[in-house]
Amino acid sequence: MNNALKKTKGELICIFDCDHVTTRVFLQATVGAFLDDKDLALIQTPHHFYSPDPFERNLVSGRDVPHEGNLFYGAVQKGNDYWNATFFCGSCAVIRRTALEQTEGFAVETVTEDAHTALKLQRKGWSTAYLGIPMAAGLATERLSLHIVQRARWARGMTQIMRMDNPLLGSGLTFAQRLCYLNAMLHFQFPLARFVFDCTFSLPVIWTRYN
Repeated sequence: MNNALKKTKGELICIFDCDHVTTRVFLQATVGAFLDDKDLALIQTPHHFYSPDPFERNLVSGRDVPHEGNLFYGAVQKGNDYWNATFFCGSCAVIRRTALEQTEGFAVETVTEDAHTALKLQRKGWSTAYLGIPMAAGLATERLSLHIVQRARWARGMTQIMRMDNPLLGSGLTFAQRLCYLNAMLHFQFPLARFVFDCTFSLPVIWTRYN
């Protein structure tokens, strides 16, 4: 992506994973905010998957149980947005080139360059936003082993950010932003919140199905 920055000139950079397919209204729904707010560096939208992940395919309750993305792209990112702490998730987002130039492009120090890039942008005083409307869809991980490897990589990257660019330290962030980023760093270390979230929705479904 940093190489692409050197070969392009557009002020707004729209980023999708190679397996994501966007709707025609994506830019119509996102670009206007950059014209309205000159300090806005990033708009992130939810990741939506049209194929079932390994848990949805194999659990008895299937798609009736919300996957962990519903927690992150629901309560977590909406809360981040409230405190101006929305972070980049690697796809389905629009970023302002001027902001990236101040951070010397996308972060390369960690394997979660997306979240680290957003942290760097906000340390520079830029704001970010979350638009909670799915406007692109991609492929979920196909096998449990791949699913675990993916989550392990995200956990590793967040831990790297915690070690190398601790959001609780340094300048440029408000107290609320520091707490939001701390929550992101620890997201994969403490699964209790995700467990409670899934049980809240899955137990009534299972009870209804077997009673």
